[in-house]
Amino acid sequence: MLVAGVALSAGLLLTTDDSKSGRGAARRSLAVDEAYVADERGGQRLVVRGSTTLIDGCQLTILLLANDHEVLRLSAPVEGGRFALDAQAQGAVVEGHYHAKAVFSLEEQGPTIREALSYEPRLLEARAPVRLPLQVTRAADAKDELRHLFDTLNRAPRDVTVLDEVDRRAGEIAGRLWLSEQQAALGRIRLAVAAARRPAFERAEFERLLLEAHVLAGL
Repeated sequence: MLVAGVALSAGLLLTTDDSKSGRGAARRSLAVDEAYVADERGGQRLVVRGSTTLIDGCQLTILLLANDHEVLRLSAPVEGGRFALDAQAQGAVVEGHYHAKAVFSLEEQGPTIREALSYEPRLLEARAPVRLPLQVTRAADAKDELRHLFDTLNRAPRDVTVLDEVDRRAGEIAGRLWLSEQQAALGRIRLAVAAARRPAFERAEFERLLLEAHVLAGL
């Protein structure tokens, strides 16, 4: 079922762990100029574009966050003072509040790039809200699916058949919901299933993971 999504205006945020050093980091900048999901004839696409004074060849990690929890991790190269990500949606885009976060980490660069940067800065981050199109999947529908998983697991938390079914369905839902606030909750559910399978069952850990999943799902 589709409903109107929430459109958020783009914003910028620049941070660096070297910002007070007065050295190389002060000469480098990173900004997310725009982030949105576009409706096209071939389907929905995620677009993230930004600017930077990092040198060509640097690799950025692009994180899609929902309530500061990672739901997608992609990458983009720096070229001519710009970076751009254009990714075909691999499933449903669910209504919610998302941010695109661009991250430069010196440790993730090759030796030639690190040397060219004089090993500074160690870290740069920037983020902006993601604008959603008018047509997105209702969050209530995704929550209903997760609620059913909780009910099934709570009825027989150590039954092997139940664990297999919950794990299978959680994986199927995670594969179908591409940009979704429920991704983090699905991950916790699958961790709870793994904890329940262990011969030395620790109920406290199992219940903690389920509680975290319940909170992350917004139920």
